[in-house]
Amino acid sequence: ADVVVPRIDGRYEPLHARYSRRCLPAVNQALTGGACPVPSFFDAVRVLEISRRELAAVDPALDSLSNLNTLGDWNDFLRGAD
Repeated sequence: ADVVVPRIDGRYEPLHARYSRRCLPAVNQALTGGACPVPSFFDAVRVLEISRRELAAVDPALDSLSNLNTLGDWNDFLRGAD
């Protein structure tokens, strides 16, 4: 695969994906064509999707997908991690 990406509830988690250098031509073409969202080039590369069930086998609460952009997000996360 060129991209290994979690797909949870029908949505890709592109910030948690791993990308091969083989993606560069497709990324460049997408950017040159004005496309912005990361999944816009997925149809041009080989994608391996990781399902909720597969990810939950190693991360039952899916904590690895938590969006922690602010100190408040971090504090909320810590309060929920008993």
